[in-house]
Amino acid sequence: MQYKAMLCRWPRPERIRKKQAHCAQVIMKWTYDLRGLVLAVYSIILITGLPGNLLSLYVLIQKVKQEAKPIDMLLLSLNISDLIFLISLPIRYKEAADMEWTMSHFLCPLATYIFAINFYNSTLLLMAISVERYLGVIFAIRYKLKRHLRHTIITSVIIWVVNMAHCSIVLYLQYNYSDKSNAGVDPTNQTSCYWNFTQEQLKILLPGRLGVSILGIFIPIIICCFCYISIILRLSQADNIKPMKRCRAIGLAISTLLVFMICFVPLGVSFVEGFIAPRRQHKNLVMMIWDETVNTLVLIVYCVTLITGLPGNLLSFYAFVKRVKQEAKPTDVLLLSLNISDLIFLSFLPIHIKVTAEREWNMNYSLCPLATYIFLINIYNSTLTLTAISVERYLGVVFAIKYKLKRHPRYAVMTSVVIWVINLIHCSIVFYMQYKFSDGEKAGLDPINHDTCYWNFTGEQLHILLPECLGVSIVAIFIPLIICCFCYISIIRILYQLDNIKPMKRYRAVGLAMSTILIFLICSLPFGITHVYGFIKNERPIWRVYALLSSSISVCLDPIVFYCSSKTLYNTFKDCVPRLYMWLRCLVTNNSSDQTQQDSTIFDHSET
Repeated sequence: MQYKAMLCRWPRPERIRKKQAHCAQVIMKWTYDLRGLVLAVYSIILITGLPGNLLSLYVLIQKVKQEAKPIDMLLLSLNISDLIFLISLPIRYKEAADMEWTMSHFLCPLATYIFAINFYNSTLLLMAISVERYLGVIFAIRYKLKRHLRHTIITSVIIWVVNMAHCSIVLYLQYNYSDKSNAGVDPTNQTSCYWNFTQEQLKILLPGRLGVSILGIFIPIIICCFCYISIILRLSQADNIKPMKRCRAIGLAISTLLVFMICFVPLGVSFVEGFIAPRRQHKNLVMMIWDETVNTLVLIVYCVTLITGLPGNLLSFYAFVKRVKQEAKPTDVLLLSLNISDLIFLSFLPIHIKVTAEREWNMNYSLCPLATYIFLINIYNSTLTLTAISVERYLGVVFAIKYKLKRHPRYAVMTSVVIWVINLIHCSIVFYMQYKFSDGEKAGLDPINHDTCYWNFTGEQLHILLPECLGVSIVAIFIPLIICCFCYISIIRILYQLDNIKPMKRYRAVGLAMSTILIFLICSLPFGITHVYGFIKNERPIWRVYALLSSSISVCLDPIVFYCSSKTLYNTFKDCVPRLYMWLRCLVTNNSSDQTQQDSTIFDHSET
C-alpha cells in the first residue's frame, strides 16, 4: 500500500534493517511537504474567509439595525469570532513559512488563545443555532410567544465568557512557568510554539482537554444531530411547507454537520487519544500510530464513498437512461457520460479497499496500472464534463434564443466522445510505465519491499511523469475551474437581474454552481496542486495521498450536480424516496407482525 511509503511504520522484523535507512529522510521530506500544504491551506482560508466574513458582518449589522432576530445575534457573534481569528492568522502563516517560531514569545500564547476561543465559540454557537431552529419548528407557537432578543444576547455573552475563561489556560502556562522550555516551546531549540510540554504541564493540559472535548465538541454535535433530524422529520411530515424551506433546512443541517465532522471532531479525537496514551517517546511508535490512523481514515472514506456513491449513481443512471430514451437533451447526455465514469470507478473501488485493508499490494500486478488508469480517467472526465455542462448552461442563459435554435444532442454526444478519447489516450501513460520498465522496482513499486502500487518512481520515470502531469493539471483542472467560475457567475448574475424567473430556478442555479465549484475545490484542485508542486520540486509530494483520497469523494458529490442540473433526476428522486420509505415501513410492519404472531404462538404453547 502506498501509505507505507509515506511514513515509517512500526516495521516487521524482517524489514527492520531496510526501513531504518529511509526513516529519517522520509520524516524530513514529510516535514517540508507538510509546510507547503499548511501554507496553501492558510492562504485559501485567508483569501476566501476574510471577504466572506466581512460581507457577512456588513449584512448582519444592517439586519440587526432594521429588525434583529435571535438567530441574527448568534450569527453575528460567530462572525465576529471568525474575523478575530482571521486577523491573527498571519502569525500562524509566518510560523509555517519560517518552519520555526521567530517572533516575540508573547505572540505564541496570544495566537493559541485566539485560535482556541474561535474553535469553541464555533461549536457552541452552532449548537445554539440548532437549538433555536429546533424550538422554532417543534414548539412554534409557544416559542414565538416567549422568544426575545435578549435571550440570544445572554447566550452569546455566556459562550464568550466561558470560552475566554477556560482558554486562558494557555496564558497560565505562559506566565506560571518562567522558563521558556516549560511554556510549550520546544525545549531543544526554543523555536516552536506550544508543541512540546513537560510532564507537569501534561498533568494540567490532558484532563482539561478531555473535558473540553466532551463539553465543547462531542455533546454539541450530538445535540445538533438531534435538533436537525427532528426538524427535517417535522418538515417532511407537514404538507403546507414550501419545498424551498425544506431544502434550506436540509442544507443547513448538512453544512453544520459537515463543519463539525471536518473541522472539530478530529481535534476532539486527538484530545481523547492524548489523554488515553499521553506518552509518545519512541518515534517509531508515533509513526505507527499515525500510519494506523491514516490507513483507517482512508478505509473509512473509501467505504463511505462506495456505500453512498453507488446508490446515488445507480439511481441517476436509471433516470438518465429513461430520459434519453424519451427526449434527450444535451445536458442529460453530458450527465450520463459523467455518471457512467463514476460507476466504472465505483466498480474498481473494492480493489483500493482491499489494498488499504491489507496494507500491501498482493494481487496480480496487472491490476495496479488498470486501477490507477480508471482512477485518473474518472478525475479528468469529471473536471472536463463539469466544464462542458457549465458552458452548455452559460450558452442556454446568456445566448438563449440563438443557442436554442442550434442546440442538438449530437453536439453533446460528440463532446462526451472527445473527452473520453482524450482521457483514454493521455491516461495510458500508466500502462507505458508498466511495460516500458519491466523491472518491478522501475514500475512504480516500493523499491524496498515491492508491495506498493505506483508510489515510488525512479529519476528516469519522474523525468517523463512530472512534465506530463503539470500539463494535464493546467489543461484539465485549472483552466476548467476558471471557465466554470466565469460561466456560473455570469448565469447567476443574469438570473437575478430577471424579474420573471421563479425563485426555485434561481436556487437550483446557485446550487449547481456551488456544488460544481465545491467538487473542483475539494476533489480536483488538491490533485492539480500536487502536480505543480511536484514539477517545481522535481519529486512526488508525500501528501499527494490526501489529494488522491479527496479526488475519490467526487463520486459522492456528483449526484448533487445531477440533482441540480436535471429536472428528470429531481422528479425521479422525488418519486423514489416516498416509495422507498413506504417499502421500508411495510417491511418493518411485516417483521413486527410476524414477531407478534410468533410470540403469540409461543404463549399459547406455554399455556397448553
